[in-house]
Amino acid sequence: MKKLLVLLIFIIDISKVSPETMSQEERLFSAVREGCVNEVKNLVNSGVKSDSKDKDGNSLFHLFALPIRYNIISSSMKFCDKYHFPPDEKERLELLKYLLTLDLDLNAKNNYGNTPLHYIVGNYSLNTVKISIQEGADPFAINDSGETILHSATYGYQNEVISYLLKTGLNVNAVDDYKNTPLHNAARSKISTLLLLIESGADVNAINSSGNTPLHYLVTDNLSYSERLEKFKLLVKYGANIRLYNKERLTPYHLASWDFRKYIEKFYQTPVK
Repeated sequence: MKKLLVLLIFIIDISKVSPETMSQEERLFSAVREGCVNEVKNLVNSGVKSDSKDKDGNSLFHLFALPIRYNIISSSMKFCDKYHFPPDEKERLELLKYLLTLDLDLNAKNNYGNTPLHYIVGNYSLNTVKISIQEGADPFAINDSGETILHSATYGYQNEVISYLLKTGLNVNAVDDYKNTPLHNAARSKISTLLLLIESGADVNAINSSGNTPLHYLVTDNLSYSERLEKFKLLVKYGANIRLYNKERLTPYHLASWDFRKYIEKFYQTPVK
């Protein structure tokens, strides 16, 4: 009920929003988010500053890199000549190439220390990632939480992007400010991502600042039983230790649900403590 009320308030609030009530700067931000390259060009050519940033410190490159926005506002804006959702790869690349002509800083950081590449690797294809890096995006950038570009890529479920980043020399065992490695993140990703990182040298028993290993995260994640099972078997196959304690003196076995504990005991053919 509470969620419904929040949604209704949101709908009422945005019903007051239209292109006519927005500033030119806001129109530019929205056009970039929605991938409307012609509208972006028109606004910049009319004098809207291309180096403007939103309240979160996002540049136009950041706004391009964020997930494509589609909500009640965007569906009523119709910034694009032929509005459709989502813009295809060709349109997105056209927008990226146009933004690259504006002499903007491709490595500018927003209020969270993220560069556009932190978002691009999780939201776009390998082709877009390659173009960004070839044009000067720094694959070794680190945000204010200590997350590398590789940490961000593990949220995107795109193994070809992760594989490409590893070839640039990124450290597969890099830690953020909480000592999480990319494998900690990938414990909640798909199994092929786990395997890719492990085969690239990821430490399956890496311990973060809370004492948790990737296995601690895996057993508590809201995955289907079968998916959790396959990931568990993979981590254990490569040496993950079910008996490692975190700082609360809890092992992955302790954190597992009752039914999953039964599987663990069957897997080891002995009670696990």
